[in-house]
Amino acid sequence: MTSRRRVFYTATRRETVLRVLCLAVLFHLVYVTYLSTLWEYLGFALVPFSAWAMVYTYALVLGPALLAPLRSGRRTILVFFVLYNLFYLPSEFCLLFTSGSWDRGPSIQLVLAVGFGLLALSFRLPVRLVKVPPLGWRLFVGVLVTLCGLCVAFALSGGLSNLTFSNFFDASSSRRAKEEASGILGFFGSGYVFAWVTYVVAPLLILIGLIRKRLLLLGLGCFAEVLIYAATAAKFALLTPPFVILAWLSCRRDNGRVAVKYTYWTSGLLFSSTLIANTLLGVPNAIEHVLSFFVMRYFGYQGVSTVFYARFAEANGYTYWSHVKGVASYIQYPFDQALPWAVAAFYWGFPGTSAPSHPWAQDGLVAAGLGGVLVISCVVAAVFWVTDALAARVRTEIAVPLMLIQGVLLSESSLFTQLLSNGWMLLCVFLSLSPTVLRAVTTKRQPTVVAEMQRGTIL
Repeated sequence: MTSRRRVFYTATRRETVLRVLCLAVLFHLVYVTYLSTLWEYLGFALVPFSAWAMVYTYALVLGPALLAPLRSGRRTILVFFVLYNLFYLPSEFCLLFTSGSWDRGPSIQLVLAVGFGLLALSFRLPVRLVKVPPLGWRLFVGVLVTLCGLCVAFALSGGLSNLTFSNFFDASSSRRAKEEASGILGFFGSGYVFAWVTYVVAPLLILIGLIRKRLLLLGLGCFAEVLIYAATAAKFALLTPPFVILAWLSCRRDNGRVAVKYTYWTSGLLFSSTLIANTLLGVPNAIEHVLSFFVMRYFGYQGVSTVFYARFAEANGYTYWSHVKGVASYIQYPFDQALPWAVAAFYWGFPGTSAPSHPWAQDGLVAAGLGGVLVISCVVAAVFWVTDALAARVRTEIAVPLMLIQGVLLSESSLFTQLLSNGWMLLCVFLSLSPTVLRAVTTKRQPTVVAEMQRGTIL
């Protein structure tokens, strides 16, 4: 199946405004009715704020979305909208609700809006496609299968007794126990292999199996993810196969535009369900875990982390990016622990816990304060531009699931962790060297995104 539409993403100005405002109102209500009660012990109880502060926040929430182009052929614009929902919008409201007891909240809100606005404007830059000769089909699949094989070997090396299926919602504590008992992630490179297979290799095998109707490749990708969950209790590994399959099914005939809509529809559905559960049902035990996992884990914590890291930097100073591997050789790292653990120890006072993060918190606010937010926004924009130069030829039904995965991961990790540990750079290599079966085909009658981007007729 070839990509026949001329754009990867398109929306009217009215659609953009309505989506952002509706999601903002829903998150606002979820915070008031649900999250503020749960996070009261962390200092996130409701505090008084003026009507002007609320208008200011809603204006900042809407601003970057209006700066983004209404039509774009760039794949990473999907990641932009994922970050918008998971990180930017919650951050602005969490800063609003804490500004009553904290003077720096409004200034950080403004700088975040400027930084994210710069990222939105970067999608108006033309992309020069990188021409890389494709690898042979057998070699390409062989590399994927080899990495899966290494993953299986590392998982089995911990012993069959280590392959246990823990409760999904208790997986975090089970994962720490397994690491301490078996040292499975202590093998050289095994941690990278598990992450690469979970976030890049297995999803690619699943997608290839779906497109070419190869049940063996589809089964191998799913088996690798289940095995990783059994060996390490990594929850994302268990969620990836259904996530990839549903994303592939949803975008096959809508050229990726439906995936951007789904980021808002899914967010709105989760927030609406939370409101109904709290106001009418009192959050029954049957759905309490589901709501807490998805709403708190993937929408609330990213906003909270912005406040965490900003206050940590205010009390302890900046790292000037010395927390990044390699930079510490030139700039002394000021803390005894890795940054997420140092931030958690600062708030909770006990070891073994890491604070949630995202690039604008860890690589921005703690790195260099307000100026760091602008710097990391430009760096993220450059990463997106390079990724689009490599991935523009890839078929839509391949690009959408992979970009959605990377967007979710980027909303909860450092940019530099995402590039290496979580496989963003590996994905770029695979996409640029992928065989023709994974690429959109340009025809004379119906030019694709690739052809139009080369002519500069689409942003």
